[in-house]
Amino acid sequence: MEVLVISKNTIKPSNPTPSNLRHFQLSFLDQINHPRILPLIFYYPLGFEDNSRATNLKRSNQLKKSLADVLTKFYPLAGRVKKNLYIECNDEGVLYLEAQVNCQLSQIIGQQPINPHVELNKLLPFDRLNDAGDVLLAIQVTVFKCGGMAIGMCFSHKIADGLSTSTFANSWASAARAGHSNMVCPRLDSATYFPPRDMSCYNIKTGMTEEKMVSKRFLFNASAISTLKDKYANEIQPTRVEALSAFVWSRFVVATSDQVETQAEADVEAETSITKLYMLIHGLDLRMRMNPPLPESYFGNFSWVVMIMPRRAAASPWPPAGPLHIPSVSCIFQLSSL
Repeated sequence: MEVLVISKNTIKPSNPTPSNLRHFQLSFLDQINHPRILPLIFYYPLGFEDNSRATNLKRSNQLKKSLADVLTKFYPLAGRVKKNLYIECNDEGVLYLEAQVNCQLSQIIGQQPINPHVELNKLLPFDRLNDAGDVLLAIQVTVFKCGGMAIGMCFSHKIADGLSTSTFANSWASAARAGHSNMVCPRLDSATYFPPRDMSCYNIKTGMTEEKMVSKRFLFNASAISTLKDKYANEIQPTRVEALSAFVWSRFVVATSDQVETQAEADVEAETSITKLYMLIHGLDLRMRMNPPLPESYFGNFSWVVMIMPRRAAASPWPPAGPLHIPSVSCIFQLSSL
């Protein structure tokens, strides 16, 4: 898949950010997050036959105008982080790329690429985990040969968690469809709940490197999802994501437990004293777990991580005698209603 970038712009809020809002304080959870990328890709098949240049230009202008409008509510995203303490909301803007690709959208969402991590990254404005620099949001709109569209967004984890990215995406979609009236107004006072601290002695690391990342894409239709939900149901009915996570994790534990090391591998492990662990990491939203609960409109980092290790790893001595080697496995779930 060859993607050609045809334009690169900076989209700024349609109205200047008031002077009293130009200093946005980071919360403690914002501070401890590395500014790595949170990527999202939305696919939009063409819903009508008209795939003319005039129609595509109209769609492009509508997206850019509505983005400028929604940035007036999510104004920190158009600013820049300063000294890991605050965001200078100077309306510097959001990076906005427009691109074309000479293939059908169905070829992307209906087939299994050889390397999905590489192919899907072509639909994002940044190629690597740490390419964002001080940009808090970048967007790439890619138009396919059939007229379908992919909108790739890269958020900095310094300002947003998973739910916050969805809140912004839904607000932008509402603004594009119906204008200002349907936009969600985010709550931007996360520092009130998690006050910032002196982080001068804290070394922030990503905890993973792209070179060790393995990606596979799995497609589950409605029937498969329903079967998995029934399989893992008990007193509480699992969600789609919970059922899929349980299935993939159970298969992963079985696969790693059945691996038989060669004598050479065993000798290397004995010499280096490296302990190999496997763990499942899930993001946990804190909004509904606070007292009193907070609505989903609270924007920022209101999440924590839960880490689980299988019994085989848990049975190993802890703490281990030598360094840890934790392989990274990334699964991309595509949920289908078909």
